[in-house]
Amino acid sequence: MQEEITELGSSSAQNALLLPFYRLKIAIRFTQRSELPQFAGSTLHGGFGHALMAADENTFASVFDPTDTAGTKLIKPYLFEVSPLIKRQFEPGDTWQFGLTLLGNATASLPQIVAALLIWQELGLGSARAKFNIETISLIGIQSRGIYAYKRQYQVPLPSTLEDQLLHAQQRAGNEPADCVWIECTSPWHVKEKGVAIEHAPAACKLMNLIHGRINTLAQLHSSVSMPLAEPVLDRETKLIKEFTTFDKLPRFSKSNARKIHFPTLNGQWCYQGDMANFIPWLALGEIVGVGNKTTFGFGQFKWSLACSES
Repeated sequence: MQEEITELGSSSAQNALLLPFYRLKIAIRFTQRSELPQFAGSTLHGGFGHALMAADENTFASVFDPTDTAGTKLIKPYLFEVSPLIKRQFEPGDTWQFGLTLLGNATASLPQIVAALLIWQELGLGSARAKFNIETISLIGIQSRGIYAYKRQYQVPLPSTLEDQLLHAQQRAGNEPADCVWIECTSPWHVKEKGVAIEHAPAACKLMNLIHGRINTLAQLHSSVSMPLAEPVLDRETKLIKEFTTFDKLPRFSKSNARKIHFPTLNGQWCYQGDMANFIPWLALGEIVGVGNKTTFGFGQFKWSLACSES
């Protein structure tokens, strides 16, 4: 980038950039025939909960079902990364991968969560409870290394922080002369504005505010950091210049309603032009914490890439 990426804070401030995270990739091999829904986020969410309960009730309570002292449910400190499936039927021997990101205090429960993932193998996946073997569990992104492979566990490094993610984004951007950024949804988005699901790409300021609010909430409820991040600011207009999106109704079984519902989601890609120096840091953080509602079901994931308006 021609402009240096803006710093959002420093470690001395003990702000929300010190929120720790582990970004995991889990590779499995089915040992029984399985059929998964087109978007398997709900399947992963439910299976993970059962596995956590079987492994450790305290970890289940703090990670999967956190509440405050009054019993009010809190935002969960994890999210799944899963893309819509092209192939839904799996035979014994077929492989599949999905991501799991642990945020804040949930990183301290990594040993219990790995134990739960291993128990999950026998509990099975999907409505048929198809059994599978976990072949590898790897850290991806800033720290790329295996922590479990073929029944052998390896030493786990300390978690990364959001501050590390910003430095990683700065190295990634380098000196590329870019004034635009493309956003590509890698999973459906469910983002609401005034209680209604949005049908088009959000404005740049709206997207930054969504990421900002999510980080501060996670830091407040699931970490020991004492200072929230300041509100995002753009030094010049950053506008949406191209959009190729669809607004779909994703079929999903609702356990609470005991029926299939159609969930409104935004999919596709779009491009912003403007103040990349102040905008890109928020996108880098959004890659980790997700955007909008239902991130624990795998919604709200994206990747970004720099571009020049002339191209």
